[in-house]
Amino acid sequence: PTLQKYPDATIVTADDDLLYPNFWLNELYKNYLSEPNVVWCHRAHSIQLDGRKFIPYKQWKQNIQKSHLPAAYTNFCTTGAGVLYPPNCFYRDVLQESIFMSITPNADDIWFWAMLVLNNKKIKTVSHPMERLVCVDGTQETALWYNNVICDGNDVQLANLVKKYPKILKILLPKKKLNLK
Repeated sequence: PTLQKYPDATIVTADDDLLYPNFWLNELYKNYLSEPNVVWCHRAHSIQLDGRKFIPYKQWKQNIQKSHLPAAYTNFCTTGAGVLYPPNCFYRDVLQESIFMSITPNADDIWFWAMLVLNNKKIKTVSHPMERLVCVDGTQETALWYNNVICDGNDVQLANLVKKYPKILKILLPKKKLNLK
């Protein structure tokens, strides 16, 4: 709803089932001011590929919270820890609910990541990220991460995504690996 109402705004997301340290928002904003064309996050995973396929989500390098790493398409921001999206960073389909609900219905982080990559926006972790996630008591009995991570739902949704948007692989992989001319 925020993106629909304020399409040209800088948007910060957070989960309502986590507790955030006092520096959390300032860290996102400070890093954004230093490099405004990058999507900033507190927590990211490194997407791993085997040829033209994503390796299973559970096997990605987890929590690559290192500010010295360059901004990259393969940095996958985990939206719960907090993400700052600069104005107009998403691909034109970002608000196409019928597409989102048909291919990534339970993974807004995957959808947003794809919409960033398709719009040539790279992702980077902040200089001083949150050290760990602190959940609000009683909020994890039913959570999307169970189906998406434990039951491999993210892998299914990533496959759906690449089927709909094969250009994602062209962006992620060097031309020589794809044998493109």
